[in-house]
Amino acid sequence: MVSQTTDSAPPATPIQTTETQPQPEPERGALWPFIWTLFVFKAVTLGATFYFATRSNADISILVATHWFWLGIPIIAIAGPMGYQWRVRRVRRRRAELRAAEWMMDAQ
Repeated sequence: MVSQTTDSAPPATPIQTTETQPQPEPERGALWPFIWTLFVFKAVTLGATFYFATRSNADISILVATHWFWLGIPIIAIAGPMGYQWRVRRVRRRRAELRAAEWMMDAQ
């Protein structure tokens, strides 16, 4: 005798398709414009505060004390590409030296 169930739902197995869905790429280009926008806004705010609120050297000292750490953003933003270029030039110089030593010719 065959037992039958009242459940008519198909078994819970994943559907296999022959087409693969393309995975979305992460948006890496959106980070730096966002950071630069924040930095420009901070610089404009600092400029407006400096223009309207400075009456003595103490005011300037307070502005410097509360805003000096914001200089880290452009330093980090510029240090990355500069460090990369420095490394590329150093590796290329070393490669030229090794090539010249291998072929016993003058380095160019």
